[in-house]
Amino acid sequence: MRYPSMFFGMALLASLFSCGAPPSAPVGPDKPSIDTVRAPSTPPRSSIEARVGAEPDSSGFWAELDALPKSLEDVLALQQQIGQSPQGGAACFIVSMGMVASKATLGAQSLAACATGSAVSPSQEPVAYLGKALLRTEFARLREQLDRFPKLAVAYFQGASPDNKYSPEVPYRVHFSTNPSSGEIESGQVKLFVHTQGADSPRPLRLSKDPDGIWRVVEYSSLVVGIKNER
Repeated sequence: MRYPSMFFGMALLASLFSCGAPPSAPVGPDKPSIDTVRAPSTPPRSSIEARVGAEPDSSGFWAELDALPKSLEDVLALQQQIGQSPQGGAACFIVSMGMVASKATLGAQSLAACATGSAVSPSQEPVAYLGKALLRTEFARLREQLDRFPKLAVAYFQGASPDNKYSPEVPYRVHFSTNPSSGEIESGQVKLFVHTQGADSPRPLRLSKDPDGIWRVVEYSSLVVGIKNER
């Protein structure tokens, strides 16, 4: 079975059963080192409700959050809620991008938790999570782009546009679509296209399903190429 139809079934099922190495950064009291960033002994908890689903006309898929995460624990809890679907895993990565501008170390740890494969490398830096971190050059590029385009991550939420200074609707919903090159979900490797009014066309990112059942981002370079200027 080809990916779009299989993905639709999985996304719909998830929505029915849902509860709703980079540059080193300074380590402070609110920025734990690698020694304190370990796999939680119990499932992380968060007050943020999230859900995933598919459009009624099968034109695409979405992930939705009632609020934005403020901690690594929030991101890990979101993974448990929606990360078993590709669009949920992608959404966790996108919201982690938004954390980098204000809390670089925390955002880097969250991104590392949401990435896998060639997107990460072994690291013992403070920005690592469970001994892995985003590639140093890629994270540097992400920070550079966030400096140039502070609303870069927010631009991927529904309702955010150059005309309203990228002010998203709440709850925060991210839309995705697929095409014939997206692949088959059974392979554990898929390509999604995230929609944004900050660009003329949806932007691709690739994800892989890890042994723990969570989908994580493998390639995301198109997400950081910039967005249209506010009008």
